[in-house]
Amino acid sequence: NSTIMAATGAGTWSFISGPAGYTLPGSATGTFSGLITTGCAGTSYSIYVLRWTSTCGGAYQDVMIVVQ
Repeated sequence: NSTIMAATGAGTWSFISGPAGYTLPGSATGTFSGLITTGCAGTSYSIYVLRWTSTCGGAYQDVMIVVQ
């Protein structure tokens, strides 16, 4: 499973939380892949939290992705 991220400007994606086995996007609008649907304690979904940090000023925004 994967999703396309849609940040703007110059910056970097970083991983905050979620299951292992993912690949971070290499650009503002890159693909976040390797998402799994089995989460903690055998749930049928996973929650990922990513952070987009601007290289100009250090402002950031967190993004939550739920995979079912």
